[in-house]
Amino acid sequence: MFEDIISKERLIFKSMHFALDKLSQDEIYNLMKNYYEGMKIKELLEKYRLDLKITNIVPYFPVYLTDIECPYCQGYMTAVFVSRTNEEILKIKNCNVCSHTLDKNCRCENCREMENRQKERLYILKNNMLKELIMDESKKEVIEENDLNMRQRLYLASVLHCRLTEDIKKLKPIDEIIDFIGPSFNFTIDIFKYLYNTKVISIDEQSPLEAFTFDLDDEIITSFSVDKVKYRLNITPYDDDYGLMIKRLLYPDESLFNNEFCYELWKEINLAESIQYFKHHMNKVKFNTEIGEKTRRTFERIVEYFSLSEIFYIIHKSIANGTKLYQSGEYSKTHAINIVKREISNYSERVLANNWSLTGYNRDYNLPESTLSKILFNNIMKIDYLGFRNAPTKQL
Repeated sequence: MFEDIISKERLIFKSMHFALDKLSQDEIYNLMKNYYEGMKIKELLEKYRLDLKITNIVPYFPVYLTDIECPYCQGYMTAVFVSRTNEEILKIKNCNVCSHTLDKNCRCENCREMENRQKERLYILKNNMLKELIMDESKKEVIEENDLNMRQRLYLASVLHCRLTEDIKKLKPIDEIIDFIGPSFNFTIDIFKYLYNTKVISIDEQSPLEAFTFDLDDEIITSFSVDKVKYRLNITPYDDDYGLMIKRLLYPDESLFNNEFCYELWKEINLAESIQYFKHHMNKVKFNTEIGEKTRRTFERIVEYFSLSEIFYIIHKSIANGTKLYQSGEYSKTHAINIVKREISNYSERVLANNWSLTGYNRDYNLPESTLSKILFNNIMKIDYLGFRNAPTKQL
């Protein structure tokens, strides 16, 4: 059987271990044949007069030249011998000329060159797809400055304050910004989605390829990461002065906003900040939890009646109580988490029913005021810290 598989002429004797140097090529071939036919190692060492203290003689065997052609050059793949306990006695190693292996992670010179060519082709393909997307973006209907609604104006002001480049021509990606644009990351993402979907901003041609998801088969871009792309404004100034338009957008006139809009956005900001504060402080005590619809409804109710400062107090008090119950050992963590959520609802209802006065908390320095909040309360409503200390109202 061994002779049917292995030809002596294909053995590369110069590759074998020096411990077999005293044997002739025929003896080495017969040694290998005897091994794979089942002769014990001890008997092999005695028969071929090998003074070796080993239990495995296979690593001493020469490399074998197979008839498998290398896909890159005129060479052939070499193989090493493996233990007779395996089904196959040979394991493919590499090409005898260029050292290519059949492994998908081969790092031979030819494979690296092939990989670089594939990356270059892929890069060109993705760039062409991006150019088509940018071309489509350039065909968007340009928004007239005077047609901007209140939400677009306020969102734009917060975005421009945090992301406008020094040449006032483009917007930097969200993930390059340290400041809080919106009261939470998800709120910030929603701001950009809104501005993009209402055609106020467009994707810029200098956006990185990593920001996009490509369908290489259909050669289309299927989606993009809102926080990684660069944007440009898709707005035309009413006076044809781009610089003055940027100034107007950065500092919008308060007369452009009505009480109803400010009141509704005030509640939206407080809702987002309340949930952000709740999640942050629950995580601090290792009460990791998701915000479901029921919990969200609770927060939607309390922002109607309490200031953000008071909500922070309610949240802190409820978490403190839940933590004590969990530490007592009488409640599981899941039960304690549910108690915290229920306590926020129950305690806030008792405060309303009894008309209790609450001493509010200050902001957590880990959760600073967002740019959106500052612009609403300082530039537009001009109530400054009252936006934090007072419950939302249309009368301010």
